[in-house]
Amino acid sequence: MAGDYAELEKAFLARSSEDMAKCLEAHGDAFRADGNWGLACQVAAALPGRAVHRLTSTYLTLPLTDLAAAAGLQGACEAEALVRHMVARGEIFASLDARAGMVAFREEPEQFCTAAVAQRIQAQLDAVLALAARVQALDEALLSDTAYVAKELQLERQAAPGAGGAFAALDAASGGHGVAAMAAAAAARMMGIGDVDME
Repeated sequence: MAGDYAELEKAFLARSSEDMAKCLEAHGDAFRADGNWGLACQVAAALPGRAVHRLTSTYLTLPLTDLAAAAGLQGACEAEALVRHMVARGEIFASLDARAGMVAFREEPEQFCTAAVAQRIQAQLDAVLALAARVQALDEALLSDTAYVAKELQLERQAAPGAGGAFAALDAASGGHGVAAMAAAAAARMMGIGDVDME
């Protein structure tokens, strides 16, 4: 008894309509006795659709006659009817040119109206906003870091020819508190805090 169903499975995995027909003929009585004849016929009927699904991942366009041969169908008319049926059920995405006898397979169109897509877009937006907040926080932290600002001022001093006198004047103007104190004052102004008492 189990051998009958093993043969049915074997014929299905072989993807051969001819093997499937032979299997149904040889083991039909056993399937009927079990009350599974209808189920066996459904398995056989699924073979052409399974073949079409494989073709969609291999071809962009295909003559209906070639599709019929690959799916074990009788001809282009059967192939066209099967493609129309599968498109109507949403099983594949394709367009038919009956005059040219061709089928063109397409990718599944994006559905932007679904809740899943809306959630994905919201998640991506939240990630962007979180990144923007981190960048802003880092920027504010750097502006309030006197050591960082002092280093930037020192680099500018080294990069600008003849700027030594100007920085010496700034150092003197700070009451001898040095570049770090001036950097603190500069950082405070950039942060909008106001003047910083360097005494």
